[in-house]
Amino acid sequence: MNLFLFTWNAFLYGRKVKILNDIEFNINTVSDPSSLFDDDVLAIVKNMEKEIEEHKKITK
Repeated sequence: MNLFLFTWNAFLYGRKVKILNDIEFNINTVSDPSSLFDDDVLAIVKNMEKEIEEHKKITK
C-alpha cells in the first residue's frame, strides 16, 4: 500500500511540475498577456494542489 501511495504522490507531483514548466515556458515565449494564464490550465493546477493536499491528509 505504501508503495502505491508513494508512486501516486510522485505521479501527481510530476504532473504538477510538468504543467508548471509548461506555464513558465509559455510566459517566456509568448508576449500576448491574455494567453499566459489559461483558465483551463489554472483549474488543472488548482485541482492537482487539492489532490496533493488530500493525499497528505490521508498519509498522516
